[in-house]
Amino acid sequence: MLNEIGEANAELYDSIMKKRFEDFERHFMGESSYEDYCCKVDIRYRENHGVFPVLDEMMLRRLRAIAVEVGTELINGIESEETDWERELLVEHVAETIDEFIAGWLKHRQKDSPLPAPYNRRFEGRLLHMAEVLNLGGAPADHPELVHEAFKMMRKRGFYKLIERGKKRIYDIFEAVDV
Repeated sequence: MLNEIGEANAELYDSIMKKRFEDFERHFMGESSYEDYCCKVDIRYRENHGVFPVLDEMMLRRLRAIAVEVGTELINGIESEETDWERELLVEHVAETIDEFIAGWLKHRQKDSPLPAPYNRRFEGRLLHMAEVLNLGGAPADHPELVHEAFKMMRKRGFYKLIERGKKRIYDIFEAVDV
C-alpha cells in the first residue's frame, strides 16, 4: 500500500516542488538550490505531519502549504539580514560623526580652559545627549537612539571608557582613550 502511494506521489511531488521553487526563486534575492529547498520542505513536512511527503496520502493538500511557508520564511530571513546590515552601516556612520564631534569639542574646550591629562580627555554624557538632540550624528530623526548605540559600540571597541556613573545617563563621565 505505502509503496503504491509513494510511486503515485513521486511524480506529483516533483511537479509541485518545481512549480513552488520557480515561484520562490522569483522573490528570493539570495542563493539557494532546488535540492536545498526540497530538503527544507521535506524536513518541515516530516516535523509537521510525521511522514515523508511522498508516503503521505494527504500530500497533495499539505505539500503546497508547507513549500510556501518555507519559501516565505527564507525570503523574510534574507530581508531581515539586509535590514540588519543596513542598520550596522548606519551605526558605523553615526559613530564616525559622533567621534569627530567629541574630538572637536574636546579640542575647543582645551583651547578655552587648558586642563592637564587625563582631565583634558573627559566629558559628560550630556555631550551625547546634545549630539542626539541636534542630530549631529546624522541619525534619521525617527531613530535618535542610534547615537547611544553608536557610542556603546565605540566603548566596546575601546575608544571611550566610563570613568564615573552619574545619577542619570547624562551625568556619566567618560574619557576618550588614546588609540
